Amino acid sequence: MTMTEEVTPTETPKPEATPAPAQPAPVAPATPEPVQLAQPDLKETAEALLSQVPEHLRGTIPDTDPVAQIKWFATAQKSGAFSTGAPTVPETDSGKPTVTPVEPNLDDLPATARMARGYGQ
Repeated sequence: MTMTEEVTPTETPKPEATPAPAQPAPVAPATPEPVQLAQPDLKETAEALLSQVPEHLRGTIPDTDPVAQIKWFATAQKSGAFSTGAPTVPETDSGKPTVTPVEPNLDDLPATARMARGYGQ
């Protein structure tokens, strides 16, 4: 290579951007969906259920849709989070246990033990 030759950087071809597929325009439903119709009722139900939550646990209520709040309430109630007072303990037997002495089988005892037992009687 001589000093008179110029080196030109080679250009890398840029990939052509592919056009994004056209998205169809959203179609408005002719009638409201059943879920949308039930939202006010679900909200009232969730408020009624969540009013039973003790004051010190209200901060744990999720700030989501009413369906999730109702599910949270059902799960928390099953776990016993809202129970008041001491847990119920089943009744126990308070009587003194009876001990019945076990009579050893004389055939299983060694000869010396059988003789010692005979002298003890």
